[in-house]
Amino acid sequence: MLRTGLVAVAAAAIIGVGAACGGSDSDSESDATTEQTTTERTSTEAGTEVSQRGRELALLLPADDAIADLGAGSLTELGTAAELVDRLYSEGDPGRDAAVERFEAGGYDLGVLRDQVRFGPGEGPQLVRSYVVGFATPSAARTEVGESIAEVRRSSAVPSTDVAVPDIPGAAAIHLEVDSDEGPAADVLFVSFSAGRFLYGIQVFGEQGGAVDEGVILQAAEDAYERAPGS
Repeated sequence: MLRTGLVAVAAAAIIGVGAACGGSDSDSESDATTEQTTTERTSTEAGTEVSQRGRELALLLPADDAIADLGAGSLTELGTAAELVDRLYSEGDPGRDAAVERFEAGGYDLGVLRDQVRFGPGEGPQLVRSYVVGFATPSAARTEVGESIAEVRRSSAVPSTDVAVPDIPGAAAIHLEVDSDEGPAADVLFVSFSAGRFLYGIQVFGEQGGAVDEGVILQAAEDAYERAPGS
């Protein structure tokens, strides 16, 4: 999906259709329980093609149990800048080609993306999408933090507000309120930050009215930042 196409994914997640992403269908989500061990949680990703490098990179993602009542998630390796764009941008988005060129110019190395969906009752986000991408230099990763938020602002017509991320240097976040004719209104929180040469993104989707707890999400982001090499 377009990083700015968060609106479309929000609507899909809230009405229970699942996470659509760009021109691809979302990977299937295994059922999970809060009693799963770390080993059991990791095993839910066994059906996806992920290299050893990809699995090592995935260790930098926010902890998969940082937000209650989410499944362990499905992991996708993004070996090229074009694959990243396919997952993060909508089909037909005029910015796709420019984004690929920008990522490649920044020395795109490898990325991984994880989608987690809610499996239990109660309040909380319906979908959390996290990704981490390696670039050639810390400067390239820092540049993409600003580009991510700018793209949301340029392409989204829904109300949005900045969210302070005081404990991660250079981080940025934005909160969008999405009205839908097809289901409940949605809250979307997008957090972007870098650590060393790595770019992080966390996209959170839930029904309006408190399902998206900014404090919990920002703490997950902070914990990931503190574990990152070069932070």
